[in-house]
Amino acid sequence: MAKLKFKETQRYRHWEVIALLAILTLGTAIRLVVTTVSGEAAANGNLILGIFLLASLVLTLAYFLKVRMKVKVDTKGVKYSIYPWQKSKQKIKWEEVENFEIIELPEQAALSGWSVQYGSRTRGWNMGKNRGLRLDLRNGERYFLSIENLDDLENILDEIFERK
Repeated sequence: MAKLKFKETQRYRHWEVIALLAILTLGTAIRLVVTTVSGEAAANGNLILGIFLLASLVLTLAYFLKVRMKVKVDTKGVKYSIYPWQKSKQKIKWEEVENFEIIELPEQAALSGWSVQYGSRTRGWNMGKNRGLRLDLRNGERYFLSIENLDDLENILDEIFERK
């Protein structure tokens, strides 16, 4: 069994998105209560629409607060999982990796695709930081995993590849 070297858990922390959802949820709840108390909702049938909108906003907010990514790097490779999208860990063995690099993405990259990036060759997950580990695989695929503590990761990777 490979000795665990680096482990990190990140949560989705684009606070501007979470704040916007919270404001919309609060505003919808207030408006729903006001229209219900005044009797307007029952008169024009907006009660069901309001409840549906409020439930959708609450579920979306809960989802963004619950999503998390776990990354583990050891002598065998890289393992990652993104809850709730992946029930099992995805494994990339070092034998499959042609090249790896610790990179910083430009700010514009975080604004595209809600920080989940799928391209013709690149899959990436960015939970709030624009820096992380890019893996180029021998089969032509690329992965980007955001990492908060790059210094520890860099030290661990240096240690792993000095031994080999």
